[in-house]
Amino acid sequence: MTPTEKTVAIFGGAFDPPTVAHAEVVRAVLDAKLADEVWIMPTCRHMYGKSMVSFRDRLAMCDILAGPFKQKVRISDVEEQLVKNNKEYQGSTFELLLHLFANAPKNQYRVIIGLDNALDLHRWKYNDVITSIARFIVLPRPGYKHDPDAWYMTEKDEQGLVHHYLDTYQTSPVSSTEVREALHKWWGTRTTTLPDTMKTMLDQKVLEYILGHDLYQKT
Repeated sequence: MTPTEKTVAIFGGAFDPPTVAHAEVVRAVLDAKLADEVWIMPTCRHMYGKSMVSFRDRLAMCDILAGPFKQKVRISDVEEQLVKNNKEYQGSTFELLLHLFANAPKNQYRVIIGLDNALDLHRWKYNDVITSIARFIVLPRPGYKHDPDAWYMTEKDEQGLVHHYLDTYQTSPVSSTEVREALHKWWGTRTTTLPDTMKTMLDQKVLEYILGHDLYQKT
């Protein structure tokens, strides 16, 4: 590996909003030394057409969440750039990887996905190409059974297993959907005290950003 090369873990998602569970994923990947850096990449538009708060707000919240990780985490607006510059961009992992390799070809890229997506990877566009040009970090997910004979456990090169199942990661029950629902309910009652559960689901500074920008009010 030359000095210009580094291993980058790509962490994509809506991050609507980013929760403590997202931070736990980043910490688990870095603690396991599976990447030199984690690049958090909020999606610019939802693949199923669902409405989200603005891309810039989600980017700002991710930046806040990344604070404790210092130089190990980078927040990327690459999805917004791709949408603006290419009307044909569909938001696929394949398209994203092509862009990354074109701009930083010496990096090694690892894609962070949940076990649910890993078991469904055969449905992804150009899945065979994706798994040949990038390595995957697969995280356990509640309700999904790890298969020791799955593709992410059997593909090897001269250095051993190509992909990594992060069995040391403790799945968090917190979800962005749960956070949004809690915020919708709170905005509706506008009580002076926030529920303790909300404070445990979000980084304190992310929560302050949400309240300061009046985000996630039910419309």
